[in-house]
Amino acid sequence: MCTSIAVNRRKTLIGWNLDILDMEYRVRPTPEGVYIEINDAREGWLPLFGANARGDFVGMPTCWPFDGRSDPDGEGENLLLLDIDLLLGKKALEEIRAAAQTRKVFSVPGVTFMGALSDGAGNVLHIVPGQGCRYYEKPDHAVLTNFSPFKGEAETHPWMGLDRYRTAESMLSAAGEDFDVPDCFAVLRATAQEVCPTVVSMVLDATEKTVYWCENRDWEAVRSWRPGTAGADGYEFVTLRERPALRETAAAWFHSRWHVPAEAYLACMDACLTGETPYNWYLCLYGGGIVGGLGVIENDFHERKDLSPNVCAVYTEEAHRRRGVAGRLLDMAVEDMRARGVSPLYLLTDHTGFYERYGWEFLCMVRGDGEPEPARMYIHR
Repeated sequence: MCTSIAVNRRKTLIGWNLDILDMEYRVRPTPEGVYIEINDAREGWLPLFGANARGDFVGMPTCWPFDGRSDPDGEGENLLLLDIDLLLGKKALEEIRAAAQTRKVFSVPGVTFMGALSDGAGNVLHIVPGQGCRYYEKPDHAVLTNFSPFKGEAETHPWMGLDRYRTAESMLSAAGEDFDVPDCFAVLRATAQEVCPTVVSMVLDATEKTVYWCENRDWEAVRSWRPGTAGADGYEFVTLRERPALRETAAAWFHSRWHVPAEAYLACMDACLTGETPYNWYLCLYGGGIVGGLGVIENDFHERKDLSPNVCAVYTEEAHRRRGVAGRLLDMAVEDMRARGVSPLYLLTDHTGFYERYGWEFLCMVRGDGEPEPARMYIHR
């Protein structure tokens, strides 16, 4: 019951809902791409869906109703192997297209898997084994669901996906040129399933070479990955301006750690993203999830309004402490603000001996709003 969409407007965006029942899966980010793998009883974990660093995207819906013409019969190309070759960068989309147009493509016995493929330029290839293939050169938009375009509405099946096709087609036809990652997730949310549940919703921003995803329809917990940008230790350091799609996820993460209302974080983040302030938010990602972060705001809820701006909400997940995450985030914020002409920076804390390692100096004691005791104010010059 999967749905795949491709949009070429101001950006090239590819979206994918993976709907499966009683199958073991995992999402595995790597420097080469983000793979959704299925645990096959005979072959083990197979990378069958996802996006690679080149900008290729692979989806493989199950075609309903099943068509016996997709069963292996003589010489031909195995769709699963074609998909894996594209996903792992062994072949280009044009090579897959040539194979599908000149040779018979088959699926596995008893199941008509389809190929919903695209490349970094936004071209789309739709393969239905035993029936044919269609190639769309950078279409305005394309919607690929479980029913066969070669049969259209001639057959009906509860899981054929015609309802989801119509929903996605309507939303994409009405979308403007500014269609972006959140809009893509909105389409995936509108076409997500519960009976045969949507377990992964993924968006590839092919223009920015960034992958976003969430699991089990948890739309507030979107993770991201830019293939090839993580360090050897697996950590990736980004700013909110670089990854605006992380806005809601980041606000929820900071709220869960500091218990300040998420709306307060969202307001500060919106001021950053709209250019209302030069300030920014800094995040450390590991495996696509946020494990550390901090922000720069005008005032961190204290009485000395003249000591501004402030680094705030410094936090690292316990499992990732003592690895330099907070120090790298602090240095990142200092350098970014300096490049924007913002210096010095201030920071209010109860800690002693930590911030000094990264060039911060104790300045004075300052009382926080509503706090009975003053805390230590630091400055980075």
